[in-house]
Amino acid sequence: TFFQRQDYERTIALLADPAGAFERARAAAPAKEPAIRGLLLLAEAQFELGRHTEAEGTLARLPAENLPTSAAWRQAALRARVLAATDRVAEAHASMAD
Repeated sequence: TFFQRQDYERTIALLADPAGAFERARAAAPAKEPAIRGLLLLAEAQFELGRHTEAEGTLARLPAENLPTSAAWRQAALRARVLAATDRVAEAHASMAD
């Protein structure tokens, strides 16, 4: 995949395109696993490029409830990394303690 090849720009372009296949599929089933995995991948790509605010916004688009356990852990870990990268270390620590 583009993400695995560290082509983060292309990953973002594909997943963030409002008229793209991913966004159309996500709009139809936002709580389904492919939509959740896609948003996590998008947030990770944004983070890798230093787009921390965008990554935080993408993470906020994930469903608030009933996330699969592995997705909830990925979300929490990435959110903590975003917070730490934006000099909110105390908030990052507190978020992982929850």
